[in-house]
Amino acid sequence: MGLILKISRRNIMRHKGKSLIIGIILFIGAFLMTFGNGVISGMDKGLEQNIVSSFMGHIVLISEKEKSDNILFRMYGETIGSFSNFKDIDKFLSQKDYIDMYLPAGKNMAFVLNEGDENSEGGSIGNDTLLGVDIKRYRKMFPDNFSVIEGQILG
Repeated sequence: MGLILKISRRNIMRHKGKSLIIGIILFIGAFLMTFGNGVISGMDKGLEQNIVSSFMGHIVLISEKEKSDNILFRMYGETIGSFSNFKDIDKFLSQKDYIDMYLPAGKNMAFVLNEGDENSEGGSIGNDTLLGVDIKRYRKMFPDNFSVIEGQILG
């Protein structure tokens, strides 16, 4: 072990510039790997908390008519394929004992007219995403997602 340390110290002293450059490259590589792993882990945890545990669940069924499997973030104006046989799917899912619960949901775009916008004279028109669910089933599947601050829970 002492011989290895002696040889390495001698090589570092003889090639200071090369050793410094290699050390910097190794440091930057280790830093980028650590930072990248932290970002990926954070994104994974955020996706799990904000999408899977709050709205989507673990499995998403989409229509055969759907062109893309990306149903959350769509380009403006694109619609999501709908199910024409939802009663059959609902019956099938309710009969399976390995499916704990499921939540039918819908999503689409809507134009929103805001007549009292203070930033423009005649109001403004914007677009928004609307999500539709049965609120009782949603509260059963995701019981801790929201709380009522004022008024009462939707029936």
